[in-house]
Amino acid sequence: MGELRVTIDRLCPVIRTVPDLTTLNTLLMVVAHVVREQMGIKPPSEDGTTIRNKQPMWLRRLEENVAKLRSDLSRLTEMSRGTTQKFQTVDMIYRRYPLLPKKGYKQVIEEVKQRLLAKAGKIRRYKKKQKTFIDNNLFQNNQRNFYRKLEKGGSDPTPVNCDPEDQTRTLNFWKNIWENEAGHNTEAEWLEGVQENFETVNQQEEFQITTERVAARVKGMTNWSSPGINGLHAFWIKH
Repeated sequence: MGELRVTIDRLCPVIRTVPDLTTLNTLLMVVAHVVREQMGIKPPSEDGTTIRNKQPMWLRRLEENVAKLRSDLSRLTEMSRGTTQKFQTVDMIYRRYPLLPKKGYKQVIEEVKQRLLAKAGKIRRYKKKQKTFIDNNLFQNNQRNFYRKLEKGGSDPTPVNCDPEDQTRTLNFWKNIWENEAGHNTEAEWLEGVQENFETVNQQEEFQITTERVAARVKGMTNWSSPGINGLHAFWIKH
């Protein structure tokens, strides 16, 4: 968005110097068309209404940043290998990363990778959350269309495998947590402070996990919240 504003500011003095009204009108139409494309606004439809891109502006900016980082990462990698680059490319890289001579290619490349992973991960989490929200909303309002969408593969639900190997792995995972005793350092110094703080606290009564307790807890879960290690959404557990 900043680069777009700079471009418009550069065009303003040029527009003021155009003497011909027809040429001025054509130039303004071209500028408006470029601005519309940069902002992700689709051209007007036949009825004259303008269709805007449903993606938020911050997401489009983030996707542009990811594209730039990927391009920079490729160029930095090639420069570190000694590949000949254009003068404009080398100059642009050094202007974007002024500490490159001090840090070196290896460190700068690693920093770019971390920034790229962080931004791409944010986009991926947002889109996954949006898809889950849309599916959950569709299920609440129109279950028929929701199941049709699942049949057509439009929702991309988490695959559920019922192979014996997967069941055994899931069973062993929880057994290692609830059945196997773990050894700890009972002589750690910080334990004395914890014991003093909890001397007046009564010991918790034994808690029994029953089928009724589990069923009541599952009933209150959100249908399409993030699944656990078994990959099952709460909807499938409920039904």
